[in-house]
Amino acid sequence: MLQSLSGESLRLTFVLVLVSAAIGGCSDSSPPDQTLRVGLIAPLSGALAVNLGEPAREGAELAVQQVNKRSLTINDLRHEVVLLLEDSRDSPEIAIQATRRLINQGHIDGLIGPILSRNAISAATVAEQQGVPMISPTASAPELTRGRHFVFRGTFVDQAQGHALARFAAEKLQANTAAVLYDIASTYNRDVANIFRKSFEGFGGTTVAFESFTTGELDFRTSLERIRDAAPDVLLLPNYADEVPKQVIQARELGISATLLGTDSWDGDLYPQLPEFEGAYFIDDWQVGAQGLESDASKAFEQLYRQTFERPPKSVAAIVFDAFGLLFEAIERQNSRDPNAIRQGLSNLTNYRGVTGSFSFRGTGDPAKSLYIFRIEDGRTVFAQEIPP
Repeated sequence: MLQSLSGESLRLTFVLVLVSAAIGGCSDSSPPDQTLRVGLIAPLSGALAVNLGEPAREGAELAVQQVNKRSLTINDLRHEVVLLLEDSRDSPEIAIQATRRLINQGHIDGLIGPILSRNAISAATVAEQQGVPMISPTASAPELTRGRHFVFRGTFVDQAQGHALARFAAEKLQANTAAVLYDIASTYNRDVANIFRKSFEGFGGTTVAFESFTTGELDFRTSLERIRDAAPDVLLLPNYADEVPKQVIQARELGISATLLGTDSWDGDLYPQLPEFEGAYFIDDWQVGAQGLESDASKAFEQLYRQTFERPPKSVAAIVFDAFGLLFEAIERQNSRDPNAIRQGLSNLTNYRGVTGSFSFRGTGDPAKSLYIFRIEDGRTVFAQEIPP
């Protein structure tokens, strides 16, 4: 079931709560609330809506649909899960407002999202203060979970990505030199870039160019000319999906032939269609139909998604689906919707088999989880290597 916390539906919800409270006041034995409310915060409008927001919403809707079909049970009582949506608009300030609204007006039992680290870190402050379990499916900044007990993530951290790409470049690609172009204003981009450089040099490589830009820039040629002149073996672009194609096309126009490296912010559906990306490698939680990386859960999710939305799923839909699954699993294992019980259940959850792989939490909000490197080859995405946790 899907609810919105705005307009007429909010007023109706408020009226129903008042009526319910009045009825409850006439009896000492009111029935327990058998509705479980889960919030989702994602960029549902703006530039990131198509690649991130809408797939996240669709993954959430499928997860809720499936759990309601089989029914979630707490203390032998069936609970209906209700999904409440909020648009982050890719703004940390709005993400904070959305989190407060979901907690104070929506009375959520758990929060999924926000999607991006820059928004999730802000929302996590509110969730932690209010003691509401939160799982960001894709935010990889270490700061998200540091020192927090109620905040979790469904993906690997920035250090894992930067280190894995550096090792892959040095050992598998036999690269001796590397260049990086990254957004200095974004925590995610900056952290991955710095970790990659430190790790690559630790493996014996040399960083010949380390160029930055600021969010919103469209012309990267000045930085790319310096990279071209440095003639690197590999070029890391740890940037967001709407920025990377511009950077890659401009790089190829300038004659940069380096092997391209990317992170889980890349769009594994769009980029294989662009010839400039041929031979590039990137990290992700999952890719639909990637040969060598298909489990029963993965195949079932892909089939369900295609039947429902009549197109293949993006990886963000799969990881959001898994984040909801983690929350539901913790609630059912604890047999409780108490926030502290859910937190404890997530902290100790091991060997949860999801669409995007196996999850194990070891007392922190960061899962022990494999990451995967994919190659763009002949217009498709091919599984290249698994990096164990």
